[in-house]
Amino acid sequence: MTDWKTAGANSDGKADDGKVRMSLLMVQFGEILKQTAGVLTFGAEKYPKPPMDDSWRDVPDGERRYTDALYRHLHAYFVEGEELDEESGLHHFAHAMCNLMFIYEIRKQNEIANAVKASPGHSVRI
Repeated sequence: MTDWKTAGANSDGKADDGKVRMSLLMVQFGEILKQTAGVLTFGAEKYPKPPMDDSWRDVPDGERRYTDALYRHLHAYFVEGEELDEESGLHHFAHAMCNLMFIYEIRKQNEIANAVKASPGHSVRI
């Protein structure tokens, strides 16, 4: 068996060393990822914003509101014993994952915006 750390250019001409193995996510967590995509689809249909259907980015005070939503979904599952969200029919964990992704992206965009503000004379397109 080939050691994955040493496989790559020396074995078959494809240099995969150090690259993220996205297949691990898809193969090992495919069902919850499909449910999470289902939550994103549900939101895109409920709040359409073509072409990217990313209306979640436009929510005022998004970080706080998505944090509250995250806690509500975790509470519904762990405290109330409810597995599926009543409105979407999808797992509360899938909703929680979406909220975590939204919070991550909002924080990342805020960091970029703050870095741009802190360096006068430099413009960065976000």
